[in-house]
Amino acid sequence: MRALRRLQREQEPGRYVFLSERDAPMSPVGFRRMVTRLGEAAKMPFSIHPHMLRHACGFKLAMTGQDTRVLQHYLGHCALYGAYAGSVQRILEGLSDEH
Repeated sequence: MRALRRLQREQEPGRYVFLSERDAPMSPVGFRRMVTRLGEAAKMPFSIHPHMLRHACGFKLAMTGQDTRVLQHYLGHCALYGAYAGSVQRILEGLSDEH
């Protein structure tokens, strides 16, 4: 949120959040390339793509105990059972096995 607020303060008002180096709207392909390159620069052990950001956000919200119905609405899912509930359960089980 801080980064988006800074963008709002520093950027000229417009329809787009992400602009290319030429101040044109960033294309989906350009955004994907940028995210992939950032993942490589961070030396992630797997390929990063934009949809992972959506899932990371949902996972973070689920792990912090946000209401499942709110998550469903926010992420546009009919149900979260397979998407996040199972993932959270597996991670919690793994943590309890380690300690």
